[in-house]
Amino acid sequence: MEPKIIHYNKLVRDKVIAKLERLKIYHTFHIANNLEFEEKLFSKIPEEIAEFLESKGAIEEYIDIKHVLEAWADHRGWTAEYIEQKSKEKLDKEGGLKDRIILDDCEEKSP
Repeated sequence: MEPKIIHYNKLVRDKVIAKLERLKIYHTFHIANNLEFEEKLFSKIPEEIAEFLESKGAIEEYIDIKHVLEAWADHRGWTAEYIEQKSKEKLDKEGGLKDRIILDDCEEKSP
């Protein structure tokens, strides 16, 4: 009986291929060009967020989100310093979430 082949066509972590080879599991893969990498990386964001929510906030899933966002930043050429600067600017302008403020109601204003 031939083994069942599952078609994934998804971005995987760097060491997955070596693990498949070590386990002697048949697989095919290719290296994404810039456009495909962006598309696949961008589609991993909601996937990882869904896993984070499903796990009720497990640290492993938080780390997966962090790694995907770091890969996105690296792909976009954003340095840690640039991200920190932008983060500080946003905190200075809009604040953070530490005060635990819940907005219950607000008057709707016409544009």
